Amino acid sequence: MKHILFIIPFVLLLVACGELQTESGDGGTTTEPTFDYTKDSFNANLYYGRSLLTTGEERNAYDLIMKTLLEFEVNESNKSNARIGVNFIENNINITYNQLVNIMKYVLYDEQRLTYLITSSVPRGMPTGSPSRPAESNGFVVEAYFDVMGNLMSTAQAIYKNQSNIIETGVKAILDKLQPDMNEGQKFRLLHDEFIKSVSYGQLTQGVRDIRGGFGPDKKVLCEGYARSLAYLCQRAGLEVVYIVGTASYSGTGDDGSGAAFDHAWIKVKIDGQWYNVDPTNNDGMSPGSDAVFYNNFLQSDTEFMKDHKEGYTTQNTKTSYDTFPKSAASSYDKALTDYP
Repeated sequence: MKHILFIIPFVLLLVACGELQTESGDGGTTTEPTFDYTKDSFNANLYYGRSLLTTGEERNAYDLIMKTLLEFEVNESNKSNARIGVNFIENNINITYNQLVNIMKYVLYDEQRLTYLITSSVPRGMPTGSPSRPAESNGFVVEAYFDVMGNLMSTAQAIYKNQSNIIETGVKAILDKLQPDMNEGQKFRLLHDEFIKSVSYGQLTQGVRDIRGGFGPDKKVLCEGYARSLAYLCQRAGLEVVYIVGTASYSGTGDDGSGAAFDHAWIKVKIDGQWYNVDPTNNDGMSPGSDAVFYNNFLQSDTEFMKDHKEGYTTQNTKTSYDTFPKSAASSYDKALTDYP
């Protein structure tokens, strides 16, 4: 089956705002951080794009953007704005426009929740009105604005919180099945299997290209939705992961039965300190209602996986996502090591 990709332009976990009370060994209580899925960012190591930034100034800009977008609040002064603003000069960050465009691209590939909040990676100059380039001072961006869902801050907030709550129900149902004594391979296998069992390939519902489709009520996704959703599960479980856009050429995808290339998405995940390739779309049985799981492209080395995948470019030879990707382990991961009770 041909899986067509439509590219959207655009620890464990970081300190959370809430606290979970648990009983300590001496009968008292201790507090453990809980993850606020509407606004907490992940540990920096779980954001691959951030690791590609070469200067402290770029990383500071990345962190400010991520924090501002995830923690956005709506009030009387901004509720009618069409965009969320990020002020760099006030935060003593000197970043050029070209740097900002690249950073924002990484942000929207790293953080899967932003796919249903921010509609474009292009920085704007004003909170409302026609799109314009941000103002600059001495060659550095003063403040940049980013378009939000529904073209209105108040609408975006309602959509974002509602969708986040729905998504969290689906995410938590899978994360709750993880066991404390699982190794990383077993954790990933459970996330992979339970997610694939829960969804099917389809394009008739909302959010099929992001985590809304993966964890919403319809459980219908295209390849982007498979990859983004599994990536988000990995992040929530504390596993390093990269969302990848490129091309694939499975046998039988061409009109003549050959392996014609098509635009596609998948992930790389780090297990026991090594990176491996996983194509969750190709590992799904595809039939509606089926919970069959295959391992056609499961924790594979680059040597094995890249026989029919090419990362970083579309079929039109347009560059996508990241500038570079992590190299995999020399050999594919032993699937037997991922077995769990």
